[in-house]
Amino acid sequence: SFDSSRTFRGKVLDTVLFPGKGHYPVEYFHANWPWSVTFPTGRYGIPKKSELKVEVWELDKDLMKKKKLELDYLGVRSENYGMGHGVIFRPVLNSTSELIGKKFLASLRWGKTAKSTVGVDYVVHFFSIENE
Repeated sequence: SFDSSRTFRGKVLDTVLFPGKGHYPVEYFHANWPWSVTFPTGRYGIPKKSELKVEVWELDKDLMKKKKLELDYLGVRSENYGMGHGVIFRPVLNSTSELIGKKFLASLRWGKTAKSTVGVDYVVHFFSIENE
């Protein structure tokens, strides 16, 4: 718990995601919980909320954008304790059980100019452990 190397299999962890990218069990998530992207290494700097654009898209089976979700919360955490600063957002989702089998693209962009824009994109595929 006191390891501060922030490496995994030799790679530096520059983002910590919740829910995590890739397959994520609905048993460890609830539809009204916020999502977060944390930057433990400081590589990306602290985003300014005024420059921040966050989108969450439901994807179809071919991973094409199907429906853009509304966000009911968007915030920037600038404190440097725990895992460091990051972005917290909450897409409007109906129910946890409806998430099973669905895929979502989370896309974050910030920066003053197109040249200085930073971005993080990741896909979350919700599944049920009980249904496997």
